[in-house]
Amino acid sequence: MGDSFRGHLDPVEGFLVSHEEPLNRLVSQRFFVTWFSNEREFDIGRRRQEVFSLSTLPQKYLPWRPVTIDPAMLSENSGPLRYIHQVVSNTHIGDPIQRITSPSRPLTNFEKHTLAPYLELPLDDSDIRIFKEWLDNALSDWRNNRASIIQNDRYLNEIFSGSPAINQPVNEYMEIIVAILTGFSAYQYNLNYNDECSIAALKEFLFNSAEGDCVEFSNSLALLGRIAGIPSRVVTGYLAAEDLQTQAHLRGLYSLRNRIPALQQFPFDNLYMVTNIHGHSWTQFFIPYYGWLDFESTAFSIPPIGGGDFNTWDVVIPLIDEKRTFSQVRKFPWRAVLRVSAIMAIAALAGAYALRYGRELALYFAVQHSGRRGGRARARSLYLLLLARLAADGKPIKPASRTALEYSELFPGSQKENESYFKAFAGIYSELRWREFADKAEMEDRIRLLREEYRKILSLRRRGLLSFIKRIFSLRGLAYL
Repeated sequence: MGDSFRGHLDPVEGFLVSHEEPLNRLVSQRFFVTWFSNEREFDIGRRRQEVFSLSTLPQKYLPWRPVTIDPAMLSENSGPLRYIHQVVSNTHIGDPIQRITSPSRPLTNFEKHTLAPYLELPLDDSDIRIFKEWLDNALSDWRNNRASIIQNDRYLNEIFSGSPAINQPVNEYMEIIVAILTGFSAYQYNLNYNDECSIAALKEFLFNSAEGDCVEFSNSLALLGRIAGIPSRVVTGYLAAEDLQTQAHLRGLYSLRNRIPALQQFPFDNLYMVTNIHGHSWTQFFIPYYGWLDFESTAFSIPPIGGGDFNTWDVVIPLIDEKRTFSQVRKFPWRAVLRVSAIMAIAALAGAYALRYGRELALYFAVQHSGRRGGRARARSLYLLLLARLAADGKPIKPASRTALEYSELFPGSQKENESYFKAFAGIYSELRWREFADKAEMEDRIRLLREEYRKILSLRRRGLLSFIKRIFSLRGLAYL
């Protein structure tokens, strides 16, 4: 069950995740409808298999080669095992060493082009030379001692027993892979899973320590196979195998199946409990006619010693309270939303009042302190200040298309005196706005008259406490920003 397909070979870091590989996107991609593969299947020796996963992890784990992937579902009554993934894959049946019986053929031009990223060897010449030397020695030992190796190895003896091919190659690709695997027969396999797969770590494993976990074995196998001309990549994920289901796993699985309805639709013998001890790394090779096949790189190594017995390991399973729903739907946080909304509303209101009174104060000082400002600018400031204060008093908002004289026509007809004052103000303002004054004293006299009309208009505003409060809190003057 793979979750990371590593086919990009870095000359220092070793095998890295292939970003162009679609599977690396599919494992974490969210689907709203079922995903279907649009590629035709030509590989022989495969069988369509449905895999149902109830997991604590949101990412998907895909057996090669996926045909359909259903959207992830959330289970409300399975405790922390809340993610349901369903995949249909065309998987090869059994051990590929046993299954491959067809003679080999060279890669076609199309296969070479398609598989080019899995044939690249961007290593230093010195590194390629020492890895190739190891490969040549393994191939030589296999070819020279093929019959004796098969007879002395129980696993190989079962495969080739009674076969006339015991003394001659069956499939060139398979012969190379088996030669590399049997070359690992003197290497110690341990269960200390790590993610160190650099070229330096592989050289230390092959030429010095002769000891490593599945990461060193799988990455070394992929690299040596690629040097031999076989497209290769490394896969990480989980190994769900019957041999790895200890008594502790079976007891835990039995307990969970009794509590989780989603598991009760399957026969007990069809279920596997996959825990962190099943984390694994293996090698995939592309074999013509068969496609990508999974190979166990530790098949011929020295078995783990000491802590290698899974039956001595504890298995922790989640406690499921049948009266409690673990994935409860949270209530909408009305209080928090209302609190934040109130704070934002108060801040916006305070900002609006600061803007209103700050603007009026700026216009007032612009009128009072002439400085370098001419008569037009001062008249314009007084005009805008008057409009803002009339708006706060409830008077109509002046449309942008109306002139000052046209605006006076919008006042109610009952306030003739107010209207006449504004007409007088508008006339003086228009003169200051558009006329060129040769005499500065004359311009200052017009500004004085404009101020007097301004004060007359304001003196006619409605009086009383209510009107005063309305003027204080009105924001209608912001319409003139």
